[in-house]
Amino acid sequence: ASPIARATRPQQIRSLLQLGPGFTAARRAFLRNKTDVVVSFGSYASAAALLAARSLGLITIIHEGNRDPGLANRRLAHYVHRIYLGTASPDLDWCNGTPSTVAGTPVRLNVAGIASSFRSIPEDRPARILVVGGSLGAGFLAREIPRVLQRVVGLGVSVEVHHQVDPGQVDGTRNAYARAGI
Repeated sequence: ASPIARATRPQQIRSLLQLGPGFTAARRAFLRNKTDVVVSFGSYASAAALLAARSLGLITIIHEGNRDPGLANRRLAHYVHRIYLGTASPDLDWCNGTPSTVAGTPVRLNVAGIASSFRSIPEDRPARILVVGGSLGAGFLAREIPRVLQRVVGLGVSVEVHHQVDPGQVDGTRNAYARAGI
């Protein structure tokens, strides 16, 4: 699979042609593994697998963790049995009548445990911040978090930031933090 959104017309055509082999490979894998349920978390890579699952009569589910769904989930919504949402969304038209439920976003127990056992940051070191994002939110985080943290630093809080970004966004994100003095 390859991206369709924000791609040139020739790239879009190539992407559509790749659906066939992906569809066939996914069907074979589902049959070989006796799959019962397929859950898609979106992105162009999910299309062939979700359509293959549906063609086999498997239970199909989309989990949309973003407030605004990406292209793949919007286009595939009417092919699935159910949609689970990470957060409540004011606009559910994209679900095309498919039953939907706000279920939150799955988090590993050890990560959830960290959030529930909040502790204050020792004064002898900076606040350590990890920024991760995917899909449509990654670009927003890369642009906005340096500005937000600049205000935090201006309030006298020392910070140490680790920001995971797409390889193509490394220099731009580094520069944004440098402009913010972080």
